[in-house]
Amino acid sequence: MRTFPIADDLVELVWRLAKPEPFEKLDFNDALRRVLAELKPKAVKPAVDVEKLLAELAAMDDKEFAKKHPNYDKPKRRVRAPSPHPDIWLSKVPELASMSHLRTWRGICDHLQIEVGRDSARRKLADWVSGNRPTWPPVPDA
Repeated sequence: MRTFPIADDLVELVWRLAKPEPFEKLDFNDALRRVLAELKPKAVKPAVDVEKLLAELAAMDDKEFAKKHPNYDKPKRRVRAPSPHPDIWLSKVPELASMSHLRTWRGICDHLQIEVGRDSARRKLADWVSGNRPTWPPVPDA
C-alpha cells in the first residue's frame, strides 16, 4: 500500500472538521472518513410543480409579496376576455354570409378594404360598420 506525506495543518483541519467527542479515540483515517461522509450531497428535494408555484404567487397579496421578496416586483397578470369568433356575426350579415373564406376579423377587414394597421381588426370593423353599414348588426364586443 502506498503512503502519502500529510501536512500537519491538513491533519489539524481534518481533526477539527471531524468534531471528535471528548476522550474519543479517533485516528486520522476514521476522522477523514467522517469528514468525507458529511460532504455527501443531501437528498435532493423533489421538483416543485411550476403551476403550484404560480398559484402560490398569485394567491399572495402585494404586501406579503413585497415583504417576502423585497427586491422584486410582483408580475401583474393582465386578464382579457377572448375575442368573439366572427362566424356568428358573419351569419347575420347577408352580404358576407356566403363567403366561406372569411374566418377571422382581419380577413373580413381585408375583404372590405378596411385599413387595420396594428390596431384590433374587430374594433376597426365595429367603427366601420357603425359609420358605413348601419343596417348591419353591430360587431360584438369582447
